[in-house]
Amino acid sequence: LNCNGTCINDTDADGVCDEIEVAGCTDVTACNYNANATDEDNTCTYPAQLYLNCNGTCINDSDADGVCNEIEVSGCTDATACNYIVNATEEDGSCTYPAKSYLNCNGACINDTDADGVCNEIEVYGCTDINACNYDVNATDNDGSCILPVAEVCNTLDDDCDGDIDEFVTTTYYADMDQDGFGDISNTIESCSLPLGYTTDTSDCDDSVVTYLDEDGDGFGVNAIVPCGVVLNTDCDDSNSAIYPGANEQCNLIDDNCDGITDNNVVYVNYYADADADGFGNSGSSVLACIQPIGYINNNDDCNDADSLINPNAIEIEGNAIDENCDGQLVGMVEWTELNVSAYPNPTRGSVQLTWERNEDVKVRIIDTQGRMMISESLIQSKSVSYNLEGFESGMYIIQWIGNDVQRTMTIIKE
Repeated sequence: LNCNGTCINDTDADGVCDEIEVAGCTDVTACNYNANATDEDNTCTYPAQLYLNCNGTCINDSDADGVCNEIEVSGCTDATACNYIVNATEEDGSCTYPAKSYLNCNGACINDTDADGVCNEIEVYGCTDINACNYDVNATDNDGSCILPVAEVCNTLDDDCDGDIDEFVTTTYYADMDQDGFGDISNTIESCSLPLGYTTDTSDCDDSVVTYLDEDGDGFGVNAIVPCGVVLNTDCDDSNSAIYPGANEQCNLIDDNCDGITDNNVVYVNYYADADADGFGNSGSSVLACIQPIGYINNNDDCNDADSLINPNAIEIEGNAIDENCDGQLVGMVEWTELNVSAYPNPTRGSVQLTWERNEDVKVRIIDTQGRMMISESLIQSKSVSYNLEGFESGMYIIQWIGNDVQRTMTIIKE
C-alpha cells in the first residue's frame, strides 16, 4: 500500500492489491464458487441441466424414481399392455389390454387354426347341421357327430327328430315282483328290452306271492307254480281233497295228514292169518293193522290153518290123532300144544324182544315193507332175543321166525 492506503499495484483496478488477489470462481451460482476469490479466473462450473444439482441428481423428484420432475413422461409403462409407451417414465394408469386372454390388441384371435374367426380356446365341438336331430346351436366346429332323421327304432334315441324317444316302437312288459314268471297286468313298463323283474306274461292273480297248483281244491298245493293258485305247497296228494296237512288221520294205509307217517294216531289190532278161510286165525301168523286185511281174522283160535275142517267149531273124530276142534285134547291120544311166538312192546320206539316157549335152533329175519332185509340172525337153542330198532325209519316191519319144523310171521310197528 502507499501512504494513502491504496494499492501500489492493482492491475484490474478492483481495489484489491495484486499482491493479495485470490484467483477463483466468484459466481455464487456456480458449483465451485469460492467465497474468498477476489479475481475471477473463469473456472466456474455449473450442473449439466437446469433441473440437476451440482451432484448430478434431480433438484425436484417428487416420486423419488431418479427421473426429475421436469423431464418425467407420463404414460403406460406395462410392456404387455396394448398402449405401452417405451419412453414413459411415470405410470399414469392408462394401460389397456385385450378383452380376453385369447385375443390380441386388435380384438382378433391369437390362435385360430381353422380361420373361422372363433379362437381355438373357445371353439365348441358338436353338430352344426341345422337339419340334424342333434344340432347344437352353440357348436362352432362340426365334429362329425350329426345324426340325420331316420325311421324310429327302439334304441333310447329320437331317431326321427320329432322330440319323442322310441314312440310306437317299444314293448309293454309286466311286473313280476314275486319272480314266479307270471306278470301283473296292472303294473307295466314300456321298454326296448325285457327289464329285470318284468315279464311278457299277464296272468298273475297276486304278484306279491308265489302260488301253487291245487287240483283237488283242498287249499294245499304241490310244487307246480301257477299264476292263480294257493300259497302253500305242502299237499302230499293233490288228487284227493281229503288228504292235506292237518286232516284227521284215517286207518286206510294212506298218510291222510301229510306228516310222512301212515296211519299214525289210530288204533292198531293184531289180525291173524286165516289161510283155510274157516273163520279162525293162526296164532303163529299175525299182522298188526288198523283195518282187517284180506285173508286175516281177529282171532287166533285155529290150531291148523292149512285145513278148513280143523277149527274150534269142528266135530272131534275119535282115534285119528287129530285135534279137529282145537281144544288141545285128542280123543284117546296125547296132544302137543302149538308153539307160540310173541313180540313186545309192539308198537315200539326202540327195542323189541321176541320170546317163545322152548329152546329152539331158529332163524330170525326183520324185513321192511319194500322187501329189504334189515336184520337176519341164526340162534342156537334160544328162547328169546332182543333187537334195537332206534335207527329204523317209522313204519311197519315184518318179522319171520323160522324154527326146525315151525314158522311164524308177524308184523311190528316202529314209531
